[in-house]
Amino acid sequence: MQDDCLHKICVVIAAVFGIVIYRVVTVSTFAAFKWALIKNNSQVATTGTAVCINFCIIMLLNVLHEKVALFLTNLEQPRTESEWENSFTLKMFLFQFVNLNSSTFYIAFFLGR
Repeated sequence: MQDDCLHKICVVIAAVFGIVIYRVVTVSTFAAFKWALIKNNSQVATTGTAVCINFCIIMLLNVLHEKVALFLTNLEQPRTESEWENSFTLKMFLFQFVNLNSSTFYIAFFLGR
């Protein structure tokens, strides 16, 4: 279970860094545009599209994490329903904590200057 949790956390971190790379490439592409409207508003356009992509990734990973948590909990074969619920709740908490707070950590530690 710990290895799988680590893999899921790495996927979330990779998604956050993917958004960072997207922002860098998009700002430079918009800044090189010939149209003044796009060139002058490149930061706004980049931020807006990055937010939309980040939202889609978070929602997709939530669905994926729930399926993985169900699979892992059933794989453990808990003896009682209470053990199953505790195990599933722990996995969902860990997955969602990392997934939902990844943007906050990015803003706080990488974006902040």
